[in-house]
Amino acid sequence: MHPLLARLVRALPDPVRRVIQAVRGHRLFPRRWRPPARPTGDLAAGIAAFDRGDGAAALPALLPLAHHGVADAQYRLGLMCLHGLGLVRDPGDAVFWLERAAAQDHAAAQFELAIIYISGSAAPVDDSPVVQWYRLASLENRATARSNLDLLHPNGLGVAADPTTGMAWLLSAATLGLVVAQTRLGQILANPPQGIQRNLGVALHWLTQAADQGDADAQFQLGVLHAG
Repeated sequence: MHPLLARLVRALPDPVRRVIQAVRGHRLFPRRWRPPARPTGDLAAGIAAFDRGDGAAALPALLPLAHHGVADAQYRLGLMCLHGLGLVRDPGDAVFWLERAAAQDHAAAQFELAIIYISGSAAPVDDSPVVQWYRLASLENRATARSNLDLLHPNGLGVAADPTTGMAWLLSAATLGLVVAQTRLGQILANPPQGIQRNLGVALHWLTQAADQGDADAQFQLGVLHAG
């Protein structure tokens, strides 16, 4: 490890250092790391840690499995990137992992992707010690610091809005039977934002599907539409 980076790591809080040590040798992105022949993670332990908000424990359990194509691990790793749980918050990295889970018909991952793409996600304000250090370094060598920041965020910091892609993922999740996706699809088609065409007939179809399964938001939206 480079002496400057070693000094930086030593200055980090204990929980952050433990995460670095736990995942040492693993990379977040497959193009920079070849996974071992057999995954070393523990899906049940990773999910349990994720559910209790323990990113330091969830990351080393889920990361090897995500590299091996386990959709549930990829989905949760995407959410960790999206919300900054055990990782620097980064919507670009979140999309990287969510898309891999979504491609395996993981409905919840498809729904999260849809929300990100429909509204877009701005680059986060990142005050982590690592990024602060690279920002200071940029005063002396901007090109090197920019390169190091690219290593931290290889998929970009923000995600541009893409309503067409977002609606496609939302429709897929709804078709797979995810009730929250059916409700959201109906709501958007009934009262679309800019860039999405209104389609009341399709909206009523999906809202009815969700309402019949007891979704209160869908039932309320149907009541509003019928009253209007």
